[in-house]
Amino acid sequence: MVFKLFNENTILAPLKCGTRYLERVFGAPTSEIARSELKERIFIPTLKTIIIRPPMEHLVSALHTEILGFLRENKGGDIKEMLMTFISNGTEIWQNSHWDKDIYSDVYWYWRRNRKYVNVIELKNLSSHLKELKIKKLPKYDSNDYDFNHYKYWCSKDDLMLFIKTNYKKEWNDLMEQVGVSTIFYDYLINKEVIEIKLI
Repeated sequence: MVFKLFNENTILAPLKCGTRYLERVFGAPTSEIARSELKERIFIPTLKTIIIRPPMEHLVSALHTEILGFLRENKGGDIKEMLMTFISNGTEIWQNSHWDKDIYSDVYWYWRRNRKYVNVIELKNLSSHLKELKIKKLPKYDSNDYDFNHYKYWCSKDDLMLFIKTNYKKEWNDLMEQVGVSTIFYDYLINKEVIEIKLI
């Protein structure tokens, strides 16, 4: 899982949290860091803003991107191989780049250490945040630019989720458990809640 940094490393976003739009605004990312690196760093001196979105939205978008890309490269076929890269198996080895079960907890602990200097913005508020930063000439957002509907093998996010839920029940339940845990940390971030830590 990769995070991209934009605007001289002042804005950080995980993939599927506005990175393609931010590339349209700022050009190529200033730099990238792995999720494990974010977890290990006490602070990033220039960082002011982290962009996130609700975990269920994030997961659905990640599944849609990864599975449609897989089907495109393999001319259709069984999605189980790609789906299994999302499943929690007790290891830190993940094969897809758009989702990780620990994104939200790692972002939370980073924010908690740096809450005096770093603000968390929901993806839905990205354009208004960029306006507050005095960024001029923002590109108009059109969801069709991000939906891969030009692919030969394409279906909507809703249809794909229904297919997974119906045909891969065990895997779907695992994904929903991941979303449940992620949502706890997402809520802490959105509510700017500093949870108590007991060291002993």
